[in-house]
Order: sequence, then structure tokens, then C-alpha cells
Amino acid sequence: MQTHPIELKGGRQNNLKNIDLEIPKNKLIVFAGISGSGKSSLVFDTIAAESQRQMNLTYPAFIQSLMNTGPSPKFDSLRHLSPSISIDQEMMGNNPRSTLGTVTDILSKIKSVFFVAGTPSVSSINELSFNHPDGMCPDCQGLGKRNILETEKILDSSLSLNEGAINFPNFQVGSLFWKVYADSGFFDNDKPLKLYSEHEWNKLLHGLGGKVNTGSYNLAYEGLSAKIKRLYLSKDIDTLKPHVQRALRKSAKIGTCSSCKGSRLNAKALSCMVNGLNLGTCCSIPIDELIKWIGQIDDNRIKNIIKSISGILSDMIELGLGHLSLNRPTSTLSGGECQRVKLVRHMESTLEGMLYIFDEPSSGLHPKEVSSVISYLRRLRDCGNTILVVSHNKEILQAANLIIEIGPKAGSDGGYVEFKGNLSSLLTKRTPTAMALNSKHQFKDVQKKPIGYMQVGPSKKNNLKNIHAKIPLGVFVAITGISGAGKSSLMESIPITSETVVLNQSTIKGSIRSNPATYSGLMEGIRKLFSKENTVAPGMFSSNSKGACKSCKGLGFVSSDIAYMNEVAIPCTECEGKRFSKKILDYKVKGKNIVEVLEMSISECREFFKELLPTDGVWKNLELVGIGYIRMGQPLNTLSGGERQRLKLAIEMTDGSKVFLLDEPSRGLHDQDVQRLLDIIESIIDDGGSVIAVEHNLKMILGSDWIIDMGPGAGKNGGEILYSGVPSKILKQNNSVTGLAIQTTFKSQKV
Repeated sequence: MQTHPIELKGGRQNNLKNIDLEIPKNKLIVFAGISGSGKSSLVFDTIAAESQRQMNLTYPAFIQSLMNTGPSPKFDSLRHLSPSISIDQEMMGNNPRSTLGTVTDILSKIKSVFFVAGTPSVSSINELSFNHPDGMCPDCQGLGKRNILETEKILDSSLSLNEGAINFPNFQVGSLFWKVYADSGFFDNDKPLKLYSEHEWNKLLHGLGGKVNTGSYNLAYEGLSAKIKRLYLSKDIDTLKPHVQRALRKSAKIGTCSSCKGSRLNAKALSCMVNGLNLGTCCSIPIDELIKWIGQIDDNRIKNIIKSISGILSDMIELGLGHLSLNRPTSTLSGGECQRVKLVRHMESTLEGMLYIFDEPSSGLHPKEVSSVISYLRRLRDCGNTILVVSHNKEILQAANLIIEIGPKAGSDGGYVEFKGNLSSLLTKRTPTAMALNSKHQFKDVQKKPIGYMQVGPSKKNNLKNIHAKIPLGVFVAITGISGAGKSSLMESIPITSETVVLNQSTIKGSIRSNPATYSGLMEGIRKLFSKENTVAPGMFSSNSKGACKSCKGLGFVSSDIAYMNEVAIPCTECEGKRFSKKILDYKVKGKNIVEVLEMSISECREFFKELLPTDGVWKNLELVGIGYIRMGQPLNTLSGGERQRLKLAIEMTDGSKVFLLDEPSRGLHDQDVQRLLDIIESIIDDGGSVIAVEHNLKMILGSDWIIDMGPGAGKNGGEILYSGVPSKILKQNNSVTGLAIQTTFKSQKV
């Protein structure tokens, strides 16, 4: 039977420029191009989205109502699609009860082993679950942690509420949360806290009450201690905004639950044993040890379950996840680890004729480990499937049957098909990817000299072997090593001060209304300018306040609840999705209304306002980090992982004298964008700052001033500092896989 290629005509989604493209099936096809060029717009937002949309339409209306079936992407025609499975790098949620064991379903299988073969036996499977009252630790409610707020560290009792007695982010004088206390009527706002009665103290910290009119919203009264615990301490601290993390680390005791020792389970659950281990211990040991334990269980009643568990664990080890344990919170997994965990679900699939779509599957992997991912992609292809991969990785590009490059630049300057062909043909071109592949890796010409050192340790965090680290300041330090070597554990051992900025791979926090303009703080100045030019209140230019469309309340869409159908988001007909009331569009600055301003790119907007607003600082930094092409009003949830991290970096780098801790900042970046990142790091250091980054990218490692290489293996076989010094001398470290990877790269360049 003839296999027809996927045929796209007139692709116009996002920045795509009316492209026509044929994509052959049963091949491994890699899509390349710089960040923001349109790769994801083509692969995910067009091909994957339309495949999923058409699949959803084959189900009955009731089933469709349970799915997220959006509008068709923008194109003239898209033929010969196959059912698709998308495997992206999105983080796996911030639920503190979500662990590696729960998301892979391995935990439920292992609980079945204990339920059948454990002694003393339990009466129900719920008695082995930390997410059920019958099995959870009563002291930490199954979280494994107990975070205690020290209220004396966030309150200045010599001050009154009006004078700023509450010293915690989002509770400053004039803020929405502050108004709940100030407008509650429970306190004399000019009375110093040290004069409060016992009743007033209890009300301030722990009290409950009715709705308080803050002028913007009616919010229920909730004591300060209770509110901070609910909003922040009940979550994984590492997933919160950096300034909130810093505040909590100063004002809260954050640690493991002393009752369950972090196992999350109660005493009865922990008493049940199989082959000398309880469920808590099974979940805490690395996967490459757990597989040995499961293989020693000889019980015919559960032999099929054991076989299934062993198969899944073997797949995880093959994908470089053997150092992880089942109790690892999913919120602490890197983007690359999240994606490989998702891969596990498809390792044993026998489906054929599918369309598998991957986003940077080598992300988060040391160069030594990429071959395992390539083997997996080939295995899926050889089963009769079509594999589409968005990637910048040289090894994956070399493994491709076909390369398609989108470009030439980012945003409105991208969206064209720049190249389609094999690797040898690509290398003769002058596209950004071809130039990256033809470029030579080399050490940084001149290393910066440290201006001082930071002492870290002794640290036994996770797998660290009681190490001491001497980390130089005033330079760019790359922390290297294979997955699970102890890189992140070393990074997490670095003391956090007011001068420390932690930028990890977590998603940006914000409401569905958030965009670069609001998140960066630039919107405030724009609102004030519109207010001044038109002599109306600044709130008129907020879709979250007075300027909001009354019909959709500033969301841009309304929800339709039709009979048995679930709620469906429909563009608001009143404002046509613009979120503002029509009268607001009559107010203009230099001939543009607020909606037209938010449709501009960051670079266009900066140029537009350069004579009216200060356009240095954050605004300048947004262009410096390479995201000037992003629209000011673009929803944050549409930004890529690399774009999100660079947005956060731009906001924080206004004061160069900080210590920046970065977690794989090159993740998802093209070689051209990596060079831009190196230039940014250099500018931070020139301004008196320090940059310490966990990295696998060889261009980043070779561009550093100092390397701290962790290893030699993963998990219990890692946790040691193999090398600490200038990059060039790591070549002499024969036990360093990073040094060997650099040597291999240099040798290949001489061929």
C-alpha cells in the first residue's frame, strides 16, 4: 500500500509565512532553526494540533466535551495526517503530591506487590497510599515535609500596619493582601503591633472572617500565618517565584518531616515488608537499585506485575533516568527529565502508522547520553511510525533521514522554509544551522580571573559525598557531569542571600491574563502614560480592572455551557477577543490604542515609546537576551521554556552585582542563541556579577571561565568533585566524561 506524504499548503499559524511543505512518512525528520523561527508553530501548533483536533472530532459529542478541541490552525489544506502523539518539555505540574512513581504508575504496581506479598499484611491498598488518609503520615499529611513559618521574622512589632509592619512579598503597604488586614476593621492601623492584645495577635495571625472590601475585590479575611502557609508553604518551595523563595528561606524552617523521615507514609504502611524493604525505602532508592530488588521477588501470584515493573524500570535506565527514585517530586525534575519520563510511557508501544512528535528530546542530557535517545527514536521509526523532532543537537541532526530548517530569523523575520534535505547538503549552505554545524568548538580565548571565592559545604545533599566546594566569584562557572552526577545537588547547596538570583526551568507564575508587558512591570509605565495623555485613570488601561470588557471581564473569551457539553471557550463577540471595552480603544498615544500597543513586539514597542518613556533597564535587557520579537501582549503560557527563562533573566539582570544561579540556561537554544547567551553572561560579569550554571552544552562549557565537574557516575556512584579549575585542564582528567566528550569533539574537528 502506498504511503502518502503529509501535505501542507498555505501554513500561516503564528509567524509561518504561507508555507507549502511535503513531509515523508516512516522517516526520522528533524526540524531546525533558531529560537522563535517558527519550528514549534509548524510542528506542534499546526501538524500536531490539527491531527489531534481531527481525532477528537471522531468521538461522540459527549466525549468531545471532555477534550480540549480548539479551532483549526491557520492553513489552506493539510492532507494525509496520521494520529499523533506529542511529547514536549512542559514541566509535569507543581502538585507537591505528584512524584515520579505516581506519574509513571509504577507506584501503584509496587503497592500491589506489597498488598499481595507484604508482611505483616494490610487490609486495603489505601493503607499503602500517602495520598489517602489510611496510609498517609498524620503529621505531614503525606507531603514528607513540614514547613514552619517563623512569624517574628516577617513582622516588625515596632511598626503599625500603615507603617509596613508586614515584611513579606505581596503584603507590602497598599497591596491587595495588605488591604484585607487594613480594611478589615479588626485593627487600629496606626497602632504598633507590640501594643496588640493577645486577641488582636491571634486575629492577625490565625483568624478567619467574612469578606473584606478592598476597593478592587471582596476577599475573605484569613490570618497572615494561615494565608502564607496556604499560598506558599503548602507548595514545593522551588516552584515559587524567586523573590518569594528568598523570603521563605529567611522566614521559615523548611525540612523533612521528623515523623515519617520523608517517606510520607504512616507507621502501619511502613511496617509492611517485602524482601527486607518497606514501601518507603523502595521509593527512596535509585531506580538502578530498585530493579535489582524487584528481580529478587519470587512469587507466582504477582509474576506478571513484577515483569511489568521490571520492563518499565529497564526502559527508564536505558533513557538515563536510573539515578532517580520513585519519591522524587515531579516539580523538581528538569525539562529533559520530564520529557524522558513521558517517553517511558511509549517504550513498549506496538502501535504502527503513528506520528510521534518530540521537542528537544536530548535536552538535559550529557553528550555521552544522547545515543540512548537516538536509539529510541530509531526504534519507534523502525516499527512503522513517522518521527518529527524539533532539535538543535548535532548528533540528532546527524541521525536524521531528513532535515527541515525554518527561519531565517525569529518572530516576524522567521516562518520560512530555509532548507529541506539531508545533512551533507545542509553543510554546503549558509543557514544558521549549517553555520553552527560547520563551526569549530574552542575554549574561551581569555578566562576572567576570580574576584573571590564562595565556600560551600560540607554538603551531603542527595548523593553528595560530604563535599566541600570552593566556587569562584566574578566569573562564569559551569557545573558539569552526566545526569544524576550531583550537579543540581551542588547548586542547591549554595547559600541563598539577598544578592542571589535563582533562575530554574519552572514555568512562570501568573494568571491567564499575564503577558510579557505585565510580568516585566513595563505595563505600569504604559498605563500611566495613556492615563496622562488622555486624562483618565490608569486602571482604564488594564484588562483586569476598569478597562475590561464587561461581557468577558477582560479575558477575551466567554465560556459556553450547552446542555451536556462541558464549558467551551468562545472568542468574545463584544470585544472581538481584544479584552478591553470598546470605549477604551478611543484613547490613544501617538495614534495607537492600548490593544495596538500590546500587539507590537517588544522591540517595536521600545522604539515607539523611546521619547515618552525610559526604555533602558528591563526593556533594553529584553532585547539583549534575544526575545525582542515576542509580542508585548502574548500570553505567557505560549512562550517556550527558553523564552521563559530569558524573560526571567532580563528582569533580574538590571543589577549586575548579583550571583545568578542558572539551571541549563541553554536548554532549547540554537547555537546562534547560545552565543548570544554567552555574551549576556559576559556582560553580567563585566558589571560585577557572578554566574553559576548547570550545563551540558559544550559551547557553553568551553565558553566558561571555570568548570566544576561532578561524577564519576550517577546516583550513589556520583556526588564527587572530579575537577575544579580552568576549562583547558579538564582534558587531563581521564575519569571525567565531560573531559572525554571535549576531547572527542576536538578530534572530530580535525578530521
